[in-house]
Amino acid sequence: MIMFAAFAAPAAATGPSQQIIAPVTAKDLGMPRHKIARDDALLWIFNGRGKCNPCRYGLTGFKGLNYVDGDGGFRFRFDFLDQRSGKTILDNVPDVMGTEDPLGWNFRAGAPLCVVSQDETWFPHFYRRTGTFHKHLKSGTVSFAIETRTYVSARTDEVLIAIELENRDTEPLALTLLPMLNKQNRFRASYGNGLACVATDLTETNKQGIAWTIPPKTKQTRHFAVSAVAKGSEPLVCQPDLASRVQQADMDGEAHIRRLAERLPVLQTESPQLDNLYKRCLASMALCRWEREDFRNQPTWVVGGFICVVSWDFSFSANTLCLVEPQAVRQLIRDVLEIGRLKASYLDIRKNRVLADFLYIQEPFAMRELLNAYTEESAAYTTPKATEASPSPLPKGRGLG
Repeated sequence: MIMFAAFAAPAAATGPSQQIIAPVTAKDLGMPRHKIARDDALLWIFNGRGKCNPCRYGLTGFKGLNYVDGDGGFRFRFDFLDQRSGKTILDNVPDVMGTEDPLGWNFRAGAPLCVVSQDETWFPHFYRRTGTFHKHLKSGTVSFAIETRTYVSARTDEVLIAIELENRDTEPLALTLLPMLNKQNRFRASYGNGLACVATDLTETNKQGIAWTIPPKTKQTRHFAVSAVAKGSEPLVCQPDLASRVQQADMDGEAHIRRLAERLPVLQTESPQLDNLYKRCLASMALCRWEREDFRNQPTWVVGGFICVVSWDFSFSANTLCLVEPQAVRQLIRDVLEIGRLKASYLDIRKNRVLADFLYIQEPFAMRELLNAYTEESAAYTTPKATEASPSPLPKGRGLG
């Protein structure tokens, strides 16, 4: 098969007869959840700072709180209390899928009630879900559509949720949103050495949760946050700036992808599958770039789900990394020589130390690839500035400054 491809610099001007190929954006990378062959533990959203795992078949649930190394067993969701009937509408389908038949609950007398998920779409930095609930109760009809967007913040340790509810009935929809932290109804819970705290831009709360009344035939969007804070630094439950923080998280997520896309060639071929593969490779790179104040390098590139530095894994993308961020490759080379010293391959991202006292035999070949790519792509060879207290591990002569 003959394949035709068009490469272009993202910001380069094109002639009048040439087609302008736009760089990849975060929205281009969206994928329906049913096409993703991974369970929740292997599917996360990420914004350069931390991760969380949205729960499939739920509308508000997620695992982990903008975490780095592991979700710590943290679980969150909202349940919905209908104030007229006193009935609780659960959002716990992901928790009971293995043992219950939640799709039949809303039709069986005496069974629990639950919101029903309809569509779910993954993006690198947020997760969009739509669902519905419709039930005739003795107190009246409860009928609403729900859309949620779950984000991880790029600036603080929090997960943000925008919830849009559409009241389809002719009577007001009066709900109390019940925050469920680790399956318990509360606004605060222990998280690591601190606390996980729930906040909203709604103004009415009670001991159970957050009151929200929606007029008939009306849509409303409100915003929520679950934040990790130190004990004694608990934030207010009602925070009017949450809408702007959700918007900022979305903008930061777009910028996280754009930072890479604008420094790499854009690609368009006659094969949509190949074009999509190129986009997915770019998304994979974005999921490896971190910026956190507790990491020793800014930015820090890690090896996918392994939160550490390993030169062998980076060597496979050496040329691409040099196009995107040559200074990060330079720092990686220095870390391997100064910390690993060709005696250990796994390096910590927080402290100047090795994580395991063993060396990959292919480490010299990885260093060759990284050094070749760095010198070819960046042309940034300089004289090292070694001191007596911290001598340079590089040979005498030219090195990495």
